[in-house]
Amino acid sequence: RARWVRSQTVVYQANRNGTFDIWYRDFDTGADRRLTTFSGTNESAPAPRPGSPGIVYVEYDNNINTEGSADIRGRLVLIPDTTAVPIDRIYLTSDTLRCGEPHWDPAGQKLCFSVENATDLSRHIYTMTLAPGDSLPIQITVGESHDYGPRWSPDGGRIVYASDRTNRWGIWVVHPEGEAKGLKLVSFDDSGASVYTPCWTPDGMNIIASSDGRGGV
Repeated sequence: RARWVRSQTVVYQANRNGTFDIWYRDFDTGADRRLTTFSGTNESAPAPRPGSPGIVYVEYDNNINTEGSADIRGRLVLIPDTTAVPIDRIYLTSDTLRCGEPHWDPAGQKLCFSVENATDLSRHIYTMTLAPGDSLPIQITVGESHDYGPRWSPDGGRIVYASDRTNRWGIWVVHPEGEAKGLKLVSFDDSGASVYTPCWTPDGMNIIASSDGRGGV
């Protein structure tokens, strides 16, 4: 789950001390820096904020589920300044909203992420705005489906995600304001297969994803 922060620097999660923490790796020097040292929590899925030193990640209790699964759920946390001492945390969502897979829009002002429904275990895509004009999380996909892996398009006008919303896994694109504003099926996977981690090409013209029914990508 490594993500580029800038040239020669990535942020990633690692279990080196009995819990999962967020780390930086500097490829120029080979040095690692442990960013989170908070007791009693695990940190997952770091997402660097475009144009800012901040990152968002998922904080969760290790007893909730198994690290490495696609449905890690917890609350979203923002570290606004990764060089501050001590590191400051801003909680963006409540501890009852079962969030995962955060991703920033190109401007670094909005987040998309997936949320698991605690009642029926369906999963949907949400967005929220941080600044200017903070907002509460807004659900933009509906139904009894399992929606995973949201990613903003390079122009900020679309969100791609994987879903089994028609009882068959596929890649979908939704308008950031919700299905009523636009929802498009891009492709279905093979029958019985599952598709994961869709991602845009830099020009926003193509999407690549992983599938367990086609031997990889």
